[in-house]
Amino acid sequence: MLSELLGSFFEVARQGSVALAARQIKLSQPTISSRIRQLEEIYQIELFYRGGARWVLSDAGIRLMPMVERLLQEEANIDFTLRNAGGAQQGNLRIGATGPYFISHSIAHFHAAHPQIQLSMQFGNSKEMLKALNEYAIDLAVSSKKIEDARLNCILLAAEPLVLAIRSDHSLAKQKDLDIADLTEVHLLLREEGSETQKLTQQFLQEKGIQPKSSSCIANGEAIRQAIIHGFGASIMSRGEVPHHPSLCALPFRQTSPLIYEYLYYLKDREKVPLIAAFLRHIEPLA
Repeated sequence: MLSELLGSFFEVARQGSVALAARQIKLSQPTISSRIRQLEEIYQIELFYRGGARWVLSDAGIRLMPMVERLLQEEANIDFTLRNAGGAQQGNLRIGATGPYFISHSIAHFHAAHPQIQLSMQFGNSKEMLKALNEYAIDLAVSSKKIEDARLNCILLAAEPLVLAIRSDHSLAKQKDLDIADLTEVHLLLREEGSETQKLTQQFLQEKGIQPKSSSCIANGEAIRQAIIHGFGASIMSRGEVPHHPSLCALPFRQTSPLIYEYLYYLKDREKVPLIAAFLRHIEPLA
């Protein structure tokens, strides 16, 4: 019970908001607020200064924060150890990815070799997946963001140029390649802030001095692909992210476009955990 109360305290402290904390840990705002009130009432202490939507840590809350972080970290370690106590013969492997395209074949090979292992996947942008990995919410992360972190091992999975994903009956789709200036004719669908693809797309456009006819932000790669299939705009993404579909085509740029890289990350102190070690044997790193 105390762990639940402290977990809610920790997330509100990190987010500075009950609403953001509730969204992050998937609980209702009243539940989060109730837990913090309960914690304060039990110990007769004020943990936050409530200033409207923004909650600021009190002095007592500031002192408590690093202790709670260590406690939750140890709880995550215990959970991971228990889940993987049976070696590579049973357990649950959690994978987070920016998209399924560069890891699906490895997952299929792993499942064929270890059908008894439960696999779960979650998707988000690079920032979200690396955050989840460091918080022990997932065991492996596929991300297009290159970071230097002494705690992480990194395997390069792919390096692909950016292309324009567009509906196959669009007038531009008749061309074998595309001048970036042609983007002035399209409604461009962009990923959200924090996405490595969005960052590279913006850099590419700025370097070439190109402004699309119009644009929209859609915070999910699969939603973007569905929007294109239904005739709502086009998007810049890596070639491997454009699936084989009769209503989609991938147009390369005549100009040299940036490469987008995909990496697999895992925590160094967990590389010998049986489930992770077994999965890594099915990875085909890019030479």
